[in-house]
Amino acid sequence: MDRQKVGNDEAFSQQGGFYNFGDKNKVNIDVNVWGFVKFPGKYLIPKGSTVQDLISYSGGPLIDSKLEDFRLFRPKNDSLKITKDEVFYLNYDDLLWNEKVKSGNKTNPVLQPGDVLIIKGCLLYTSDAADE
Repeated sequence: MDRQKVGNDEAFSQQGGFYNFGDKNKVNIDVNVWGFVKFPGKYLIPKGSTVQDLISYSGGPLIDSKLEDFRLFRPKNDSLKITKDEVFYLNYDDLLWNEKVKSGNKTNPVLQPGDVLIIKGCLLYTSDAADE
């Protein structure tokens, strides 16, 4: 299945977990963001967008997100010559919380069609039922 699309259909710009940030004059790709962001779901975004772009499109990480443990799942895709499923581990903790960003290259991969960004977090809730 080819996940690249040209243009956008404004009739489907935002419905139930689908967000269209596509550019009608460019090639667009489908990606997903799951977990602890404001708007998780499927995104149509311009080809060439990065992980940081997708985090911004999705409204940013929630307060309970684990910024030191993002995961980018890249499924096998024969048309892109990706021969096996891959997982990339990303750490953005220092960007938000430290006075200085750690030296070295900050990983900000360019997204590929079908990528899934997983933003882990901590469920912080209490329930009287849990005490029974």
